[in-house]
Amino acid sequence: MAKPWRTVDSIDIDEGHLDLRQRGETDFLITIDSRALMNSSANMSEIVLAELACETLKNKKNSRVLVGGLGIGFTLKAAIDNLPADAEVVVAELNPIIVKWCRGPIAHLTGGAIDDPRITSGSQAGGSGKTGPAVRKPHKNRST
Repeated sequence: MAKPWRTVDSIDIDEGHLDLRQRGETDFLITIDSRALMNSSANMSEIVLAELACETLKNKKNSRVLVGGLGIGFTLKAAIDNLPADAEVVVAELNPIIVKWCRGPIAHLTGGAIDDPRITSGSQAGGSGKTGPAVRKPHKNRST
């Protein structure tokens, strides 16, 4: 019999009630109004997406990749695993709590990928145009 889900964290956002749920040590679920958005056990499409997208960039200097939406972080992890050390990955995440979760309770699922030095991440809270707390300065070798 499967263990029950427990709520790790939650917040009300414009789109509804956003929850991070956990069952066991490595089974996590992100829901909005009780509808599953991301599940840590069903991640193959996210991984393959990044692998295919980064395939031609493995040997290209100063590559720059955009990951639209962080989710649990599997696309981001696969991207940095398939890019050279001088690449930059820009993560565009709308909600700062998702970034917080990827740095906190679900960080171990991706080996803390969000804190890789090649990452530039930002979040837009409520469409205000204000950048959230998860901003890093662009890669040193880049001009903007």
